[in-house]
Amino acid sequence: MCFPVLILTLLAQANMELPYLTDNSCAALNSVPYLSFDSLNVSFTGNWPFSLAYDADLDLERDLIFCGAGGGVYIFENSDISDPVLLSEQIHARDEVRAVFYEGSTERLYIAAGNAGLEIWDVQDVLNPIRLGRCDTPVEASDVAVEGDYAYVSDVTEGLRIIDVSIPSDPVEVGVCDTENFAVGVDVSGDYAYVASGYGGLRVIDVSTPSDPVEVGYCLSAGSAKGVTVAGGFAYIANDSYGLRVINITTPSNPVAVGNCNTPGYANGVAIYGDYACIADGSSGLRVIDVSTPSDPVEVGFLDTDGQAKRVVLTDSCAYVSDTDGLVVVEITMPSSPSELCFIDTPGYSRDLTVSGDYAYIAVSLDGLRVIDVSNPSFPIEIGHCAVPQQATGVAYADDYAYIADYATGLYVIDVSIPSDPTAVAFCDTPGEPRDVAVSGGYAYVADNEEGLRVIDISTPLNPVEVGYCYISGNTSDVYVQGSYAYTLNNYSLYVIDVSLSSNPTVAGVCSVPEIPMGVEVSGDYAYIADNYSLLVIDVSVPSDPTETGSCSIPGIARSVSFSGDYVCVAADNSGMRLIDVSTPQSPYEAGYYVTPSSAQGIDISGNLAFVAVMNNGMQIYENILTGIEGTEKEPVFLLNISPNPSGGLATASFELQQMSYTELCIFDITGRIVQIPIAGSYSAGQHQVDIDELPSGIYLARIQTSGQSATVPFAVIR
Repeated sequence: MCFPVLILTLLAQANMELPYLTDNSCAALNSVPYLSFDSLNVSFTGNWPFSLAYDADLDLERDLIFCGAGGGVYIFENSDISDPVLLSEQIHARDEVRAVFYEGSTERLYIAAGNAGLEIWDVQDVLNPIRLGRCDTPVEASDVAVEGDYAYVSDVTEGLRIIDVSIPSDPVEVGVCDTENFAVGVDVSGDYAYVASGYGGLRVIDVSTPSDPVEVGYCLSAGSAKGVTVAGGFAYIANDSYGLRVINITTPSNPVAVGNCNTPGYANGVAIYGDYACIADGSSGLRVIDVSTPSDPVEVGFLDTDGQAKRVVLTDSCAYVSDTDGLVVVEITMPSSPSELCFIDTPGYSRDLTVSGDYAYIAVSLDGLRVIDVSNPSFPIEIGHCAVPQQATGVAYADDYAYIADYATGLYVIDVSIPSDPTAVAFCDTPGEPRDVAVSGGYAYVADNEEGLRVIDISTPLNPVEVGYCYISGNTSDVYVQGSYAYTLNNYSLYVIDVSLSSNPTVAGVCSVPEIPMGVEVSGDYAYIADNYSLLVIDVSVPSDPTETGSCSIPGIARSVSFSGDYVCVAADNSGMRLIDVSTPQSPYEAGYYVTPSSAQGIDISGNLAFVAVMNNGMQIYENILTGIEGTEKEPVFLLNISPNPSGGLATASFELQQMSYTELCIFDITGRIVQIPIAGSYSAGQHQVDIDELPSGIYLARIQTSGQSATVPFAVIR
């Protein structure tokens, strides 16, 4: 993925002065109150929410793509269809982006955001999109269509919700119509809303009076209606395992099925252009169907895609397929032979993470390592990505290197000394399937599933070598190292392994646990274990005789743990982050929680903040409010300006410091590559200017960093 930073689209605003921004101002502009997810003694701080691609929409006037991925929206400039350029990743929703709808006349983006309901964003300035408002819905907003002053939201079991968006800062629900089964898709035409209602088929709802919507007709089908598009007197239904269904709606009170075209996969989404319907067909990719004769639709072409095709949006020449693995741009000028023009990668499932200093390192399944700048935890931004071949399941960090446990291959060593350019520099094969990794004292300890614990010498990171192992019958799933002992989980037991002799690690003690444990962390004399629906506290003061001393029930499946002070934070699957007071190890109790948007997988604590790897929503950051905030956010001690902006090749950076400080100014190109470092050193208080060397045409980012603070200004060069 391209460098996801704050960059203004050159085509739209090349003749305008670009605004000054700091990381703090970015967060402030997006600080409209969120939906309060179920929580206790834990507050939401910020998120980097990106994951699988589920939907997209287009701004054809400005050549923009809005790509919903996980809980965020990427904005791409699309003037070169074969090479879209990432402009912004600033749209962070509070839950999964199930659908996006772009309304061109107001330049607003409407997001069906699952449990967070409807979100409305102003995207006039793609550099700095602003959340205008949101409206909660009872269950999960799954799709949205906008007509005039109203947004029509399908809300699964709670039917169709009609929301007045005439005042976008204060959207208000004005009407509701229950539908049969699950309302998962919606389109609007004239006075009618057409709802894809699962096994309830197509429901036709009269919305001429928005405050009193009334169902006037329906048409059942053999499959489950998942998506709907209306065109020319027909409703086209993405009908799950039954493919495309065509329904005549010229008489809304009596919709009649007139045609059907089976597809090999599971039809999730449908779009129409002229005489053709394009189906997002799950694992069978994109299917192109000739609907010029609605009673006899015929498939004429297809293109397999790598992931699960979820939705599709069309222009006269291209289909944009949201394909979980990313966004696939397909040329369809020859419907019988659609061809891929480009693929936009998006992250996969977040599995594990670790935090060190200003950076979080996330192990993302089928994707690799994502490096996130968390210096401003209220608005984290991705600065680097390094792919690994298969399934990243665990991550550890030490001394400018990240270590990735890749389930299908082995251990990868990634140089992260330049966080914006993480690079895989070494690999060590393991005989099993690595599920986790811990690093201590020049060694990496790999939980290698059925092959037990592997000890790898990483004293020379470019040449990792296995030097020892401890075979344990069963499946070794997690590992933590403290001192001379490694603590591993295997089937129904905690194993304490003496690793003082790295070439011959041996089992020192075993403690049986009630269920199959999934996560372990050790502090002092106690090991804390995520054991299915419990947190277990194990006394390991005598390594040869580890003994359970306390437990606390967890409402979800406990997958990972992290300890700090008197608290253990547990990543508890769909029950989110659970905060357990362990100040009395014999009597741990739940002191707080925060329900995450999707499954909480991994967790790490830094200070008072818990960083949670959330499967479909990237990384979520929460604060334990029982311990308070250590210190407050400082205001920037500098201003940064680039002039002229745009420039003809030469530009000047000016900045002001309130006090002497080490200052570094870096210039990044659109890919995130550092192209210049004009200054790096100590500067006195006062105003300063520095010339930026001549640059080729393009969009750039100037980032100034002082002690613990930074500011970012985008600028353009037009030659």
